[in-house]
Amino acid sequence: MTAEETQPFFTGPFVECLLGKADLRDKLPQYLEAWKWSGTVDEFLKFWFESDSDLDSPCLKFIEKLRANGFRCYLASTQEQHRAAYLESQMGLGNRFDGSFFSCRVGLRKPDPAYFRLVQSRIGVEPEQILFLDDREANVVAAEGVGWHAMQFRRGDALDGIAAQFDLLSHGA
Repeated sequence: MTAEETQPFFTGPFVECLLGKADLRDKLPQYLEAWKWSGTVDEFLKFWFESDSDLDSPCLKFIEKLRANGFRCYLASTQEQHRAAYLESQMGLGNRFDGSFFSCRVGLRKPDPAYFRLVQSRIGVEPEQILFLDDREANVVAAEGVGWHAMQFRRGDALDGIAAQFDLLSHGA
C-alpha cells in the first residue's frame, strides 16, 4: 500500500485513536479491507507493532544511568492505546521508566503546550527542572515554550554530550 492509500486513515480516525477518543480495533477493519489485508485486525496490529519496534539500546542504557544517578525518567509519546500497551509490556518500556505519558491516556499530544503543562503538573516539578529530548523539532520548540530545557535528539546522537552539557552524571553511581 502507498502513503496516498493510507493517508485518509492516518489523518482521520487514527488521530482520534491517538487522543484516546476511539479504539484502533474499531477503526481499522474498513481500511484493512481497502488495503487488501487478508488477515485479522490482531494479525495486522502484531505485524505493524513488531515491524516498527526497534529500540535504541544506547538511549536505554543512558536512561538506566540517569535513573541510577537519582534522576526520574519519563516516556512522553504520541501513541494509541494498543501500541502504548505493547511498548510497555511486550517491549519492556514500562519497567525502564518512572512513568509514561501517552497521548491516548492524557487526551493531548505533542506539540500542544497543554500536553507539556499536564506532564509537568503530574510529575510535580518546576519547568526548569525538566530536560526533554525528542526527535521532532516542533516538540522541542513547544517544550521550550513552556520553560523546559529541551533538545532535539535523534538515533545515533552522542548522549555523552547531553550528559556533560547538563552535568547529569558527574555524581552518583
